[in-house]
Formats: sequence, structure tokens, C-alpha cells
Amino acid sequence: MKIKSDDPAFLPVQQPTCKEDTFKSGLSKREYFAALAFQAIIAKLPLLDSEGKLGKSTSKEENWNLYLDVSYSACRYADALIEELNKETS
Repeated sequence: MKIKSDDPAFLPVQQPTCKEDTFKSGLSKREYFAALAFQAIIAKLPLLDSEGKLGKSTSKEENWNLYLDVSYSACRYADALIEELNKETS
């Protein structure tokens, strides 16, 4: 079965306040996989306070660039996992 990145990660559920034909699917598979990768990546990074201090002092801009790099990497890991899962097995 082919996995699409925009497939829901979990079964859609009907919201109690919504009409009968309204279902919410929540996160896509790509978003879910990226969140898991993001969690693993940041677990290995040093924590930085709002001033960027812990071990070394960094600027808020450097912190922001780190956050962007981590976010980008998490999405690439998610994309790679989806691609690998879609390979046919022999």
C-alpha cells in the first residue's frame, strides 16, 4: 500500500459538536513523522535559555537559525521515511 504524506496519521474521528458528516483527521502522516523526528533531534541538543546561554552564548538570531535547521531536518527525515516505506519489498 502506497503511503501519501498527506494521508491522516490517525483514523478520522467525528467531533461531538459537529454535524454527522464532519470528521477531523488531525495530523497528516508527514506532520506526525516530522514531529517524532523533531522530538528526537531536540532531545540531543543543548538547551538554550532566552539569552542563548548554556555552555556558550549565542544571539537570538543564531538560536532562530538553529531552530529553522532542526525543523528543516525533521521534515527531511519524515520525507525520507515515507519514501523508504513506499519502496516495494522483495
